[in-house]
Amino acid sequence: MGMYTQVRGWLNIDSISHGQNEQSIINKLHKAREEFLESDYHCRKWVSHDTIIHFGGNGSAFLFFGTELKNYDDDAETWIKYLLDSFPNSEGRVDFQYETEEYSDDDSKSKYWLIREGKIIEEGHNKTWCKGYGNSFE
Repeated sequence: MGMYTQVRGWLNIDSISHGQNEQSIINKLHKAREEFLESDYHCRKWVSHDTIIHFGGNGSAFLFFGTELKNYDDDAETWIKYLLDSFPNSEGRVDFQYETEEYSDDDSKSKYWLIREGKIIEEGHNKTWCKGYGNSFE
């Protein structure tokens, strides 16, 4: 049985384009999602809907991935790796926090990925710093 997992991260995919690439980026994400949904991956492919694009200042573009799921078969990881193939210049960080990882526990560690040029260049664990699962809006 899987544990609830929060997966959250930002990937920078464009900088200093002054908006010239916005439609191409939107199209590329939609195409990647469609191909992923039609793929032979045996996972809950709906996780692909938990990715959005944020266009920021100076022509920057970021993919944001955020979801909370029972990550039985690393479904979120499968989708993110698929995205990295689709956006080979992406760079950023993705954090994974399981429901048992408590920020109040000094020994609790959560997994992260550091990403550069569309590749996971470091996978490690650092102190759990968020409440994560169970963080409720009041």
